[in-house]
Amino acid sequence: MLARIKQRFFQKKIIQFGPIRSGSTLVYNYLKELFPKYHVVKTHQISAAECNKNKVVVTVRNPLDCLASSIIRHDLNPNEIDLSKHIEEFRKHGLNDLMTIFNHPNVLLLRYEDFRKDSNIIVNELEQYFNTSFDNKQIEQVIENLRIEKVEKLVSKIKEFGTYDKKNLFHGKHVSQFKGEAGYYKKVFNKERIDFLNKEFKPELEKLGYASIKS
Repeated sequence: MLARIKQRFFQKKIIQFGPIRSGSTLVYNYLKELFPKYHVVKTHQISAAECNKNKVVVTVRNPLDCLASSIIRHDLNPNEIDLSKHIEEFRKHGLNDLMTIFNHPNVLLLRYEDFRKDSNIIVNELEQYFNTSFDNKQIEQVIENLRIEKVEKLVSKIKEFGTYDKKNLFHGKHVSQFKGEAGYYKKVFNKERIDFLNKEFKPELEKLGYASIKS
C-alpha cells in the first residue's frame, strides 16, 4: 500500500476535467490506456491554479444535452420534474468551473460533438498536446475497447447509476437509449422546457459556442 502511494506521488499527473455527462469518463479511459505511466485524475471540479501547474484535458458538451443525460439516468420524466435542483447540481459539478477555465491557454479542450463519432480526434489531439505519438496497433486496440457498443455491454451488467466499475469508472446506465447522440435534448425536453433552458444557460451557450443551435 505504501509503495503504491509513493509511486503515485512521484508519477506525473494528468487531470481530466469536464462537467457531468460530457464524455469525461470516455476521455479518462483514453488517457489511462495511452498514458499508463501517468497518474490520471478524473474530476468535475477544477480551478485555474490547477490548470497552471498540470496537464489538463477538458471535455465540453452542449449544456442542454448534459442536463438531459443527467436527468434520464435517474429514470425521471424531464418534463414533470423541478429542474432547479438538477441545474444547480450541473453547475456545481462542472459547468461553473468550465466557464472559469474555458479559455485557459494551458488546457486541451475536447468537444464532445467532434469526438463522439470519430475517436481518432481524441488520439490526434492528445498527440499534439503532449507532443508525442502512439503506436498504431495500440491506438486501434484502445479505440476498439472503448467503442460505445463495448461500453454498453460492459455497463449492462451494472443495474444502478450509483454503482460503477472501479477500474474504468463506467457507471450503470452510462449509455442511454439515445446512444449519446448530439442534440438529443430535443427528444427529451418539450419546447417549453427547451425555451426555458436556452434562457437559463444563455451566457454559457454563447461562450461555449452553442448559441446558434436551433431549439
